[in-house]
Amino acid sequence: MTADTAVVLSGGASRRMGGATPKPLLLLKGRPLLHRVLDALPPGTPTVVVGPATDLPGHAQAVTEDPPGGGPAHALAAGLRHIPGTATHVWLLAADLPLLTHDTTRALREAVGDNDGAVYTDDLHPQWLCGCWRVEALRQATKDTRPGASLRSTLGPLPRTEIGWTGDGLPPYFDCDTPEALARAETWL
Repeated sequence: MTADTAVVLSGGASRRMGGATPKPLLLLKGRPLLHRVLDALPPGTPTVVVGPATDLPGHAQAVTEDPPGGGPAHALAAGLRHIPGTATHVWLLAADLPLLTHDTTRALREAVGDNDGAVYTDDLHPQWLCGCWRVEALRQATKDTRPGASLRSTLGPLPRTEIGWTGDGLPPYFDCDTPEALARAETWL
């Protein structure tokens, strides 16, 4: 029986990275950013990658939302259609979080508690693409999602635990949107 699963969003035009290579496929210390995210999940976690992906392990599959480029809430809805029917919880993650670890994904899962989900938060905002949620809550929240809808408007109303980062160094939700951010993550690692 599968209780936990993951949806990893790997779309986007990668404009700030120059656009030649999809951002999730960029290498950091010889490993694609996407694969670093997959490595942070418990081994064998059934995972749906929405967007570009290559060389996925057997427990992961790549899908595309219809229409492509509809934004993260639309991509989440597409990913949810492909997760196992027995799943109770789903990690919702961006594909460019190279500092995610087993400990940080486990902390998200444990923090859900009686709420619909748990997300890391910086000083001001929930990091919607670094969280864990009850599957049914996400299915309800995304059932009428249209292209262009934001994750904030889709997930914001759901009861959640917000986890502030208190560890040393860069937080697990540090994303690599620019060449400078990629270089900073490389230095940190």
